[in-house]
Amino acid sequence: MRLFLLELLPFLALVSAIFVITADNPILGVLFLIGVFLTVSGYLALIGLTFLALTYLIIYVGAIAILFLFVVMMMDLNLLDLSELPSVSFPVAAILASSLLASLISLLNQCNIPFWFDSLNLIHLIPSLSSTLSWSSTFHLIEHLHVLGLALYVAFPLLLIIVGLILLLAIIGPIVLCL
Repeated sequence: MRLFLLELLPFLALVSAIFVITADNPILGVLFLIGVFLTVSGYLALIGLTFLALTYLIIYVGAIAILFLFVVMMMDLNLLDLSELPSVSFPVAAILASSLLASLISLLNQCNIPFWFDSLNLIHLIPSLSSTLSWSSTFHLIEHLHVLGLALYVAFPLLLIIVGLILLLAIIGPIVLCL
């Protein structure tokens, strides 16, 4: 079952990404973008990168994609008739997407992704983080969601408050502009 999901989730992400590009309605495009984020997060969780999958869900789906959806819903789509737009760029997009897919397939054949991520130790690149937090020991002792909560609320509470205020301003801004 796991091998089936490891093959199904990238396929669903690719199909959702194609629908993001070809969707006529911007709201549907953002919803398909959320689908891409969800399937990629599921794939990351399946290959053992649970912490990265959870942060991906919180950052992209929880904040950015919902903000995109909110902004697109606030637009007046009656001003633009989407059926009159030329679809000349579709063949160019198909050629670029197929070349990108071919390069990704050739790259993935050369490396083993789960073992490649295990060899990375990015926390030691930033000296302030490596001296204050021992992420590798924390991962094995408690659940990944609890580690994410500790990182956000204990280690970086001021940054979390600043990001919350920025998102609050991003939500209030379109409401004020539409009134």
